Amino acid sequence: MTKAIDGAGICYFIGALEIAEVTDISDPPGKSREALDASHHKSPNKMKEYISGFGEIGEVKFNINWIPGDDESDALFGYVDSGEVVVHRHVWPNGHEFSFSGFIMDLTPAAPLNGILQMTVTVRTSGDTTAVEATPEVESGGE
Repeated sequence: MTKAIDGAGICYFIGALEIAEVTDISDPPGKSREALDASHHKSPNKMKEYISGFGEIGEVKFNINWIPGDDESDALFGYVDSGEVVVHRHVWPNGHEFSFSGFIMDLTPAAPLNGILQMTVTVRTSGDTTAVEATPEVESGGE
């Protein structure tokens, strides 16, 4: 039997602000690490050698249903203007959480002819993620 989880119900917070209508998180926090070339003139068989460098989470992107001029929209533009690094938090449908520090580096509104107003939010992360395991009550839906 599969253990797949339906993606509906994800919550996204920036500081204490819950983003109301997230429609897609296209780049949830992942991790990568640089490869540093440590090759030298005596590398065996003239083969490159690498060591591990700095890691990063990179950028996180998500889309929202956008209402120009509402409190949430104003707050998002305020975060861009301030450049403030704040805690961002994903709460997945099973209750598991990822949090990380970052700043909003880009807000890209879209106004399609035959569609709803949306905005893509791009967050540049700083540092590592912190994971919080889901509690059994959340996983089972509680009682």
